[in-house]
Amino acid sequence: MAPTPTRTGADDDGSDTNTDDDDADLSRDEAADTLTVRLHHFTNRTSDEAARYLAEQLSASETEYPGTKLGVVYRLVSD
Repeated sequence: MAPTPTRTGADDDGSDTNTDDDDADLSRDEAADTLTVRLHHFTNRTSDEAARYLAEQLSASETEYPGTKLGVVYRLVSD
């Protein structure tokens, strides 16, 4: 298992300045019965690494989208 990325700092006012207005894209693959969540990049490499780690862990959980049989897959847009 890869080491867990750590946060090395915070904004002075505690606000979240890492994301755009469009934080993720959703796409359904009917043939594979999946719903893919593609996370957009953050403003720094450390946040991207943390998001990538979280996406890997969430995808590995093999969660189904509620009320469907679609498996949810998480990725960064660049992956």
